[in-house]
Amino acid sequence: NARRLLRYAGWTEDASELLGTWASGPAAWLALLAVLAAANAFGVEDRAQLALTAAGAYAANMALAGVGVFAFLDRRKENLQALRTSKSVALRASSPFSGEVECYEGLLEALPDVAAEACEALTLIKYDPGDALAPHYDANRAADAEDASRGGQTLATLLVYLNDVQGGGGRTRFGKLRVDVSPRKGDACLFFPADASGAFDERLEHEGEAPAAEKWIGRVWVHARPISGETGCPPATLEALRRGG
Repeated sequence: NARRLLRYAGWTEDASELLGTWASGPAAWLALLAVLAAANAFGVEDRAQLALTAAGAYAANMALAGVGVFAFLDRRKENLQALRTSKSVALRASSPFSGEVECYEGLLEALPDVAAEACEALTLIKYDPGDALAPHYDANRAADAEDASRGGQTLATLLVYLNDVQGGGGRTRFGKLRVDVSPRKGDACLFFPADASGAFDERLEHEGEAPAAEKWIGRVWVHARPISGETGCPPATLEALRRGG
């Protein structure tokens, strides 16, 4: 198993917001100060020259802001990785694993309007004692921009609990809803990080509580559209579903 990186969902929206705030505030004021300095300190009176001074100062400030914003976002992304200490692997074998097809069949039976092509590969996640996943969202406010190849917005998440956790802990916790789901072998938790139209639902923030003993779960994400990238349900599994198992 490998520790998989936690995606920084919404980074394009964060970058746009930060740059927009700088553009409408500090960058504009600094450009104005550059014009005033050119006019008062250096006696520049030509309007075209003053306009060029303002444009140059504004562009330089936005370029520096861009460097700073993306450095900040890179640091935030690094910090985000510390939120996950579990290990996971996506099942993409040339033939389905035992139970893999049945997992998809149960999901598609529960969501009859969903196509298997809109489902991601089943991912096995292992929590060792003390491993945890901090509060996060499965949906993405910037899904149209960032998740196009992954089928767009995440509309549903299926968690299947593969073992009983000895000694307690390991709950899936929905803090804003005040709902906790205890891991019991064979149980499943199906929830909807966004509505059918793709609107982000902030109530569905959730976390993986640290277990007292080893914990295994299977996860499938369901997207708004068929997945064109490699993260989708594997071809062999899709073929088995078409054949009926």
